[in-house]
This record gives sequence, C-alpha cells and structure tokens, in this order.
Amino acid sequence: MPNSGSEVRLPGQFQSSTFRPRLNLSELEQNRGRRLIYLESIRGIAALCVVFGHLAVTFISAMNSIDLIRSKLPILLRVLLASPLSLLTNGRFAVRIFFVLSGFVLSLSYFHKKTGGAVSGPAARRYPRLMLPALASVMFGWILLKLGWYWNIDAAALMQQRPDDWLFHWFLLDRTFTDALREGTYGTFFSFDWNRTLNSSLWTMPWELGGSLIVFSLLALFGSAQRRLIICGLVAIGFYAIEWPLLVDFVAGLALCDLFVRYEHRLREKPIWPVIALFAGLVLGGLLGEWPTKQNGFNGYFVNCWPAVPAVLIIGGITFSPWLRRGLEGRVMAFLGKISFPLYLFHLSIICSAGCGLYVCLRHMALSHGLSAIISTVVCISFLLLLSWLLYFILELPSLRVARRIGRWVIHREDDAHVR
Repeated sequence: MPNSGSEVRLPGQFQSSTFRPRLNLSELEQNRGRRLIYLESIRGIAALCVVFGHLAVTFISAMNSIDLIRSKLPILLRVLLASPLSLLTNGRFAVRIFFVLSGFVLSLSYFHKKTGGAVSGPAARRYPRLMLPALASVMFGWILLKLGWYWNIDAAALMQQRPDDWLFHWFLLDRTFTDALREGTYGTFFSFDWNRTLNSSLWTMPWELGGSLIVFSLLALFGSAQRRLIICGLVAIGFYAIEWPLLVDFVAGLALCDLFVRYEHRLREKPIWPVIALFAGLVLGGLLGEWPTKQNGFNGYFVNCWPAVPAVLIIGGITFSPWLRRGLEGRVMAFLGKISFPLYLFHLSIICSAGCGLYVCLRHMALSHGLSAIISTVVCISFLLLLSWLLYFILELPSLRVARRIGRWVIHREDDAHVR
C-alpha cells in the first residue's frame, strides 16, 4: 500500500530509542529525508499507477470489460494489456508492490539493529500510523457525500456505462457521521464492507495491518534463527494453502530484506543480474494485465498467487543495484514517494467528485467524450498531486508524529521494565 509504514533510516543513521517527550514536525521531516528514498519512490510510482488504473476504468468503458470478452477490445488496448505498459494502469499489481515493500521496509530496521525495540516500537505504532490517515480519508469522503459533490453516477450515465460497471458502485448509500467515524477507526481494519464503504481504496488496510503484524511476529520469533528463510518459505506455503495469498507478499518482502542486508556490502557498482531481474519482473508483471481476474478453481488460485513473483523481481532488481537506486532518488521520484500515502487514500474521492464533475460540465458544454475525458484526467491528476502535497504536511507528518510518540512510549516502558 502506499507509504504506509516505511519508518526506516539509512544504515548508520538510526535514532536512539531513548524516549523523548517532544517530537516536532521539522525534526520529523529531517528524519524522513534520511530514509531509503528509492523505496518510497517505488511506492510513489505504484500509487500513481493505481490512480491511472482508476482513471482508466472511469473514462474508458472498454476497460470495464476486460474480464469478459477481450477479443472485442480495441487492438491498441489489447496490446497495452499484454505488455509491460499495462503496469501503468494495473492497480491490482501496484497493490502487490505495496505489500512486498511493506514487508521489506518493516524488516529493515530489525536486520540492521537486531534489537527488540526495532520490533516492539514499530508494532505499537502501526495501527495509529494507518488509522489516522485512513480516518481522515473516510471523513473527507463523508463530507463530499453530504454536500452532494459526487458526480460518478451522472458521468457513468453520460458515458452509457452498464449498471454493473465500476462507476456505478460508489457513494450510493447515505451514511451518518457515526457511520463514517466507525468505518475510519474500526470497520476499515476489522469489518471492511465493499457495499457501504466511503473509500473503497481502504480494502488494502486489513491486509496491510495483518501483514505487518505477521512480519513483526516472524521477526520477534525467528529473526535470529539461522534458518529463518526456510521458516519464511514454510509460512508462505501455509498462507497459500489457506488461500490468503496477499499475506505471502509481506513474507516475501521480509525474506528479500534479509537477503539484502546479508549481501549489500558485496554489491558491485553495476551488476547485471539485478537489471535482468527488473526486466523479467516488468515483463511478467505486464502479462498480468492480459489475465482475467474472475477465475475459479486452480486458475483463480494461480492468478492470485503469481503476482508476488514479478513484484519481488522488480523490488529486488532495484534494491540490489546501486545505480538503479540512484535513478530513483531524484527530486521528482522523492516527491512522489512523499505524497504516495495521501495520493492513494484520497484519489478515489477526487476522481468521483472533481474528475467526474468536470467531465459532466464539459459534456453539457457539447464537448466530445474523448476531449472531456482527457481534460478531466489532466485536471484531476494535477489537483490530486497538489492536494496530496498539502496533505503530506497537514496530515501525513502529524500522524507520523503521533504514531512515533506511541512507539517511543512503548520502548520506554520496556526499558523501565528491564531496569526493574
């Protein structure tokens, strides 16, 4: 999921776990600047792909039919769906990137420090870290609903979409303030309801929270075991067996992080094999766009399990290549990484309100569907980037401050217990 927990520093720059009562925003911003920027950049690119995917199913009616009859799709769209270019609009695969990244970054501090505080502190702050921004996105969606500013139904009608198409699914039910508050604080994580949600992007939160706790549990129990990679493999097989394939992504990220910390000091400047791994991941991930998502039996099981492989290849290829990492540490990539979590959380509300509202206005001005869709898409992305940048300062950093205080309080209590 986008920037949802990468509280990780560069080796040698870890902060002391000593409890401090105050943590201001300027200090927190400086700390974030010392993170592994390229990992945040990957998350930012993945978040942008989710946005592109939802804009595609909003304004390109044929994209709503990819699980039905592909032979009737336009030839250019079929080429897109069968190539690495499909990753630009494959939101499902981008989410798998989020999950593998979470497993990686949540493990990195532990494998560098090998201390209990590297597990207990992040574990304690994980829920508030995810909940506070999620709650804000739900309340934002509720306000738009109460103001009547959602235009997705009107836009879908103008595009003559079918009643079961994507745009017709959202913001149909009236919700009270109490409903929104309950969804943001509890329901999103423990009883997510597709039919009543005020932000369907939050479907990833139960998996994000559960996968994070799995990672912390494995680190606490087996992080120092010599054969921990074998244990991770057995745990992954177990999750596959009980049909929880999304949790495998977190375990795969943990294992990838373990390998990276073991061998990072041996990396040459420009090794060729990480580039091959990245290319293979892009090709295999691109092929996922050609696969139907609604399958039964073994085919459906395979479709759910397979995306973890190209996700690991992509992240591993970049992580093990110093020059590929540097390529993702530029200002633009770092900016996308910073805003990735707000971008992911708020994009659906903006698409269905501002994006669809502008489309409806343009169509009433007698503009064609294509021109209206292009203008609405450009304006929507521009507005999203600006809003996400603002939310980074007024929501992301304050929520991180609260979560860090909770984590440090837990570590402080542990230190006191050891002294006693």
